[in-house]
Amino acid sequence: MAVKIYGSNRIDLDGNNETFSIRATTDDELNFYKGASTKLMGIDASGFESKPNIPKFWAYRSGNGNDYSTTNLSCDVAEVNIGGHYDTSNFQFTAPVDGTYFFIVHAMNDQSNNGSSIVYFRKNGTNYHYFHIVNSHPSSATTNVIITLVAGDYVDVVAANTHWNGGSVNKYPIFGGYLMG
Repeated sequence: MAVKIYGSNRIDLDGNNETFSIRATTDDELNFYKGASTKLMGIDASGFESKPNIPKFWAYRSGNGNDYSTTNLSCDVAEVNIGGHYDTSNFQFTAPVDGTYFFIVHAMNDQSNNGSSIVYFRKNGTNYHYFHIVNSHPSSATTNVIITLVAGDYVDVVAANTHWNGGSVNKYPIFGGYLMG
């Protein structure tokens, strides 16, 4: 490994295949880069961190309708998908690295009052956590979980008796998550 110092505001660490830089900016930020321009992390003078590449997503289901059988929540529009780890065709988030992840889901019961909605978070296809939405339209609920995953594990959500609305303002159901650390 080679270390190169450029003036008083930049240090480059050259590894076998990559160069990493630590740079101080004129607005009192300390930034960490991979290569010449890929910012990995920054810390400002107040101690606030920025991590632009943390895996995260927020998706909702397009269209309108009701599902009466137990089926995937089918959030097919990802408004946020940093890293591309949420798949809008199979509706699964796949962990890119080992870590602790936070997930949230919001759903509404079906409009015909066909029974309480049951919503399940699943880890690798196995029920992990569930909640009910009462049988009274319009009723909705939100829940979240913190799950430890290893790279390659996936999380998805299945539900029964749900309504969806993919409008420009009223977007539900939603499914989102991010790597905590």
